[in-house]
Amino acid sequence: MPEGHAEPFGCGRCWPADAEAAWQAMPELRIARRLIDESHFMVKLRTCERCGQGFVSVFTETIDWQDGEDPQLWSLMPVTPDESVGLQDAGRALVAVLHELAPGRRSLCRDFPKGGPPRSFWSQGIVIGPYD
Repeated sequence: MPEGHAEPFGCGRCWPADAEAAWQAMPELRIARRLIDESHFMVKLRTCERCGQGFVSVFTETIDWQDGEDPQLWSLMPVTPDESVGLQDAGRALVAVLHELAPGRRSLCRDFPKGGPPRSFWSQGIVIGPYD
């Protein structure tokens, strides 16, 4: 998206311009459906109750069995209604579908590396980190 042009997704509450503000807004998104719900790999469809925008969120974590501070990564991206249906229908191909889903669309990442502070930043497409 060219600089100065607004994305056609979400509202100022669920998809603000600042990455840290978007991370702070993420818990307000209602979980509409859990597509994968494992302890170290989760894929959820979420919805903004204010504007109705749908999102896909991915959480990954690797366990290193030391110190208890395991690396975690979250990724959040707005989706269209058709994309949401496609994700729900993907079945075993869900990870492949996520990798191919709107690779140029702005997404939010929250990286919490081992031994470092968490940081929120903008990326593109869904980022799926390593997981156990």
